[in-house]
Amino acid sequence: MKAYHWDELLEDEDLMELTEEAISPRTARRIPWRQLGALAACLALILCLANYQALAAAMKRIVDYFAGVGAAEQGTQVLVLDAPLTWTDDTWTYHLNAYQAGAYLFVQMEYLSTELEQGADISDGVPDYDLQAELLPPTDWDASWLPQKKALDRCSASYEDLNHWESPEGAALREAGYRTYGSHSNLFQVGAFSSNNYRFRITFTNSSASKGYQTFTYEKELNLVPGKAEATVSDSRTFPEGTITVLVSKDGSGVTNFVDWSPELTGDSSIHALDLQFIGASGKQYPAGFHNTYLEDFAHVEYYPRFPVDEPIAAVEITGVLFEDPSGAWQHNYENLNWIIPLT
Repeated sequence: MKAYHWDELLEDEDLMELTEEAISPRTARRIPWRQLGALAACLALILCLANYQALAAAMKRIVDYFAGVGAAEQGTQVLVLDAPLTWTDDTWTYHLNAYQAGAYLFVQMEYLSTELEQGADISDGVPDYDLQAELLPPTDWDASWLPQKKALDRCSASYEDLNHWESPEGAALREAGYRTYGSHSNLFQVGAFSSNNYRFRITFTNSSASKGYQTFTYEKELNLVPGKAEATVSDSRTFPEGTITVLVSKDGSGVTNFVDWSPELTGDSSIHALDLQFIGASGKQYPAGFHNTYLEDFAHVEYYPRFPVDEPIAAVEITGVLFEDPSGAWQHNYENLNWIIPLT
């Protein structure tokens, strides 16, 4: 970076006058506007030079908001489902959403049951299912396919008793008749095998003592179409951990955010979450559903009204922000923020 000297930033006449003022006794006299302008320009340039790297990094972080996706760097090809896939089996209702951003295919599933199923091996009564998710090529695919280790994901589905949810979202789900909630996420690095069509196979296995060995398998077609970036309203706030930038779709249907972390946390695995509500034109507050998923340096962060809203969304209110280290080393919670982002 070039080093600047005062005589390069100011004219000789201005430099002489400012030097005389610096060494002369201080008197209450007005500085000419021309000199004020020169000083302001000089100060602005110095500040810009001092923060050049930070400014350059901020300029590079330009993102779009896609419904169902969250934030994606501008220029990234994004493919989405036309609508989430939904089906019902016995007491369970399943919701599957998927999108592809660049070389990654992300699949998010949620399950809701109207019953609290009993599992003898879990103290809170929520069943414990092992899960196998497999990404398969389109039916007419006739070339090589992803290696098995990249196409297959084995994990445990996360289930919760909704009676334990004290949040407004939990109350709304119980009011709708649901008793059990489950979810899981899968991330496939498709790379050169990326397509706009896949088959997704999910197999659940339950070996509880009360029900014996049970297996459920579902196979769904993932037909993806180009995603369209939403018009958004944005706002930012800075905390010791970093600056959060929030993007709200102009119709209020979705919210995403990202963090420019402070230098001390850059490269850390730190995560964050917002406590927010949607505010209708009448002033009524609506609870938010959310996806805050962090997988292999891949983040899916999005908030949305959990249930249909029968009036225009006028604003989003963020009452709290949580920063934490997943290992439990530290956690910082900021409450009562009164951070309101109006949409009109």
